[in-house]
Amino acid sequence: MGRFSDPVARKLLDPADQVIADQVRADRVPTEAADRVAHEMVRRTGLTMVPRTISIDAAIRDHAAGQVVILGAGLDARAWRMPELAGSTVFEVDHRASQQDKLRRIGGLVPMAGRVIPVAVDLAAERLGPTLESAGFDRQAVTTWVWEGSCPT
Repeated sequence: MGRFSDPVARKLLDPADQVIADQVRADRVPTEAADRVAHEMVRRTGLTMVPRTISIDAAIRDHAAGQVVILGAGLDARAWRMPELAGSTVFEVDHRASQQDKLRRIGGLVPMAGRVIPVAVDLAAERLGPTLESAGFDRQAVTTWVWEGSCPT
């Protein structure tokens, strides 16, 4: 995990989660069982997420496009931490509640991407195409698509 740094990620965490993340980064294992479980979950999540994030970031850098669509964007911070997106419009697609939560967390942080456009859509119940196009997505433009993580079954 040494070569990866996400200066925005910690800012997106609520205070209680920041404490856990800081303990994991400092390799301070809590003594209470419940706290150890939370610590271990964060530590192990990092073991899988960091290599995946590094790989996806490299792919985005290698295939930079004027449009980037991030499906299930959640707390994805690429538009705020990747200077390579300065010339791109990033469409962050997610459920409206997830987007509202992210906007609360992101506060006044300034994105590095040229533009960030939240696209509220429930992918389980709505078609993506019309909603994305109404947000300004150009079907004819070269686009980088990111669909990271897992989806509910």
